[in-house]
Amino acid sequence: MFRNPPIGSGQLPSPGCHSEHAGDATPGGNMCVYMKGIRELHRELTAKEYRYMKPGLEDAGTRLELQVIDPFNNRIRFMELKDG
Repeated sequence: MFRNPPIGSGQLPSPGCHSEHAGDATPGGNMCVYMKGIRELHRELTAKEYRYMKPGLEDAGTRLELQVIDPFNNRIRFMELKDG
């Protein structure tokens, strides 16, 4: 059992945001997840102290983005639209 399992092991930090469906993406795919609470997700991931995953929180103008990459080079981009 992993002490800090990698994101790609099927364990995303937020409930209700999980897929194990074969063929969802080919290696190197990109998935966008619009959400609320991105700052809390960033704090949670940062607190886990993953050795190879230290995602930043990027201000992309109209939204905040946090990107993680799994062991198969798939990118999961979490996005939260800014109010206003």
